[in-house]
Amino acid sequence: MKGEWRTAACAAGLGLFLSAFAMAGTKPNTSAASEALVKRALASCDIMANGVPAARLYAHFRINYAPGKSAEGELLRIWTPTGWWHEELAMSGYRSTEVSDGKQEWRAGTLRYIPYPIFLIRRALTLPAALDAAEHAQLGPLLPTSDGAVDCVDTEGHGPRFSYCFDTQDGNLLRMFDGEWNVTFQYADYQPLGTKRFPRRLEVLLPSGRQLAEIHIDQLVPEKHPDLRIFLPVKGSEEEPVKGQCEVIERPKLKKLVKPQYPREAEAAGITGVVQLYAEIGKDGIPRGLWPINSVPPVLSRAAIEAVRRWHYRPQTCKATGATMAARVKVTVLFVTR
Repeated sequence: MKGEWRTAACAAGLGLFLSAFAMAGTKPNTSAASEALVKRALASCDIMANGVPAARLYAHFRINYAPGKSAEGELLRIWTPTGWWHEELAMSGYRSTEVSDGKQEWRAGTLRYIPYPIFLIRRALTLPAALDAAEHAQLGPLLPTSDGAVDCVDTEGHGPRFSYCFDTQDGNLLRMFDGEWNVTFQYADYQPLGTKRFPRRLEVLLPSGRQLAEIHIDQLVPEKHPDLRIFLPVKGSEEEPVKGQCEVIERPKLKKLVKPQYPREAEAAGITGVVQLYAEIGKDGIPRGLWPINSVPPVLSRAAIEAVRRWHYRPQTCKATGATMAARVKVTVLFVTR
């Protein structure tokens, strides 16, 4: 048998606390009942909506890399109704500080990329942005469930599938399947913040059902008099354009490709597979933080990572200004035999 590989790469938005999940296209016809579910959940949990006072969120989290191997960390966020926000995140081997004045963002960190588990923790916290994206997507009819206390709905049409399940009594989002990254986010223990509600316990589950990360929100309270100095960039920060300020964003484009070597032992055994990798494409076009995001034999994922780390991209660019920005992308490498 002769080994062969094929590759594809597509960009995916970071989905930070202030930005919506990337779901392209105008809103098509959708189920009225499904849309009502999404609207209700968004209205209740959007703690950064216009008119909501400044607030502080403090959380601790645990990342379960593998059975018996985990790491713990802390996250602090402070934001204002004017769009200013401040975030600090710390765990063993990684620290970062990000601030924004609503027009620009600045980031300083011990690594030049955002590790995949941290990316997913932040994505889990983008609950309002995810629901806002769902509100503008094509939603199918309500799905039959064995639990009468839960209503579920899927997105339809082109692009990755998302699935949302809501508590029928209070309308809270209970879980969301993210087809972009093939993970499930679970939400529990909703508690009030003024007139809003937000979950205090969040989980990130892999396709196998194994828990990758668990987040506990210990404090979510109004911030009556935030010190405006915390919204200034710290020493060593790099400036990032706010994606919402760019009407047209040119996604990363592969410029240099290094062919992955099909492992001899995998080829001889007839082992094939599709390797999907998380990567952050930096402003310099170099992919970093490569992490397998699907279940494949390690021999294939190692071969894919070894090649992709030597690729080079044209970085993501704001077309109007020419400013470059980091982008999180999913890279797919297919190993087949023939």
